Order: sequence, then C-alpha cells, then structure tokens
Amino acid sequence: MANLEAFLRTDGSGPYSYTRNSTLKFFTSLSPERTYFALGFPGSFDGCLFLSSSLHFVHFSYTNLQWLSKVQKEVEDKKSPAWNKGRIFYLNSSHKVVKSYEAQYFKDMEKFLNARAQEIVHGGLMAIIVPACPNGTPHFEVFINKAIELLGCCLMGMAKKGKTSE
Repeated sequence: MANLEAFLRTDGSGPYSYTRNSTLKFFTSLSPERTYFALGFPGSFDGCLFLSSSLHFVHFSYTNLQWLSKVQKEVEDKKSPAWNKGRIFYLNSSHKVVKSYEAQYFKDMEKFLNARAQEIVHGGLMAIIVPACPNGTPHFEVFINKAIELLGCCLMGMAKKGKTSE
C-alpha cells in the first residue's frame, strides 16, 4: 500500500488558522493501517513554499486565494476617492474601490502563480478551485460576495455597539 505525504503551510492566524484543526480531523479519519507523513511550517502562501521543481501536483482552493496580502492604503484613507467606509469588501462600493481591490488581487495572484511555477516539476499539474460566474454578472449577485457582505454588516453592527472598532 502506498504512503501518503502531505505538506501544509499556514501562518497560524487569521484566515489560515483553520488549517491546524481541519488537518487534525483529516488525519484522524484515515485508516490506521497505512503510513502517513505530514509536514507543516509557518508562512504565507504568496512566496515560495517548497524547493524548486519539487512538486508533481499542487491543489489550492479559493479559501486560500481569496484573501489579499494587505489592505490597500487608499481604501482606508478617508480623503481618498477609494475610501471604503463601513465595508470589509468591495461589494456595492464605488468603481475606484473595486479597482483598488482588483489591482492588489492581481499583484498577489502574480506572486502566487510565479512561486508555484518555480516549485512544480516540468510536466507537473496544478488545480485551482475558484468560484466563478459568467462575464457580465454583477458582483452583488455572486453568492460568496453576499456572504462576505453579511459578515461586514455583522462587524459594522458590532462596531456601532462598541464591541469593536470600525
């Protein structure tokens, strides 16, 4: 019976902290009659994670790729036309806000894809699972965007009650 080898990377906080718990659940659900190897180490996904030409197959899901590496300065600047007052996301925001988020996402994805290109062997494969919608579909009609907007409303409600800051 073949061995299973898994490499995991997380910074241990923020949106990536779930990795620790989900990994434990995964490995405890496997058959005890097999040998399993897992390696976890801290860091961010947007730089190189593994040795050059060391991976034959890579899988990432949108849960890893939907987070921006940083908040854009213009989105937080009250004097900027791209200020995103009261929102944690770009849904229902001005065109300048959307463009600011888009520019940061493109930078992050370029870094991500360049790093993976170095790590994958010639002829290797990468699967990226991301939600998509047909061209022309307004952002406010996409389910994941509605879910994030709901989270933003909850956080703003907490801010108004003084439980957190805006």
